[in-house]
Amino acid sequence: MNKSYNYIMSEWLFHPECSLYALVDGLQIERHFRYELETRNYVCYPFFDTYPDLKIAFAGPWLFKLNSSEEYRGKLAQLETKYPSVSWLLSPLDPETLLLSWLGVSDCFRLIQNVRKWVFIVDDEVFDLKIEVDKHPFY
Repeated sequence: MNKSYNYIMSEWLFHPECSLYALVDGLQIERHFRYELETRNYVCYPFFDTYPDLKIAFAGPWLFKLNSSEEYRGKLAQLETKYPSVSWLLSPLDPETLLLSWLGVSDCFRLIQNVRKWVFIVDDEVFDLKIEVDKHPFY
């Protein structure tokens, strides 16, 4: 069962101004599907895309824009059931702007300011980071 995927898909209905994203551990994708990720315009973007980090991009975090990629949605939902390596996001920003907004960010308030929802599984339950940070503004 895929609780966080189902949750984010239902939340997406209430946020039509947003795009659906997944933040994924690239190394877990390689282990599970047995292939190394490559940048695909309009679909997947590595965090480490400049020298010298480019050498380890495959293992780092990747941002997937999933609005029209049902193939990747299914694969990432499958991956999430096997490894704790996927979090789902809703944001009105395009992928490049979203990635740029995260560069050099060290506090969770700035990290989530351009995100409407950010969910993942913790102890087999859906954890919504955005709700938790809004409840506890002292973080």
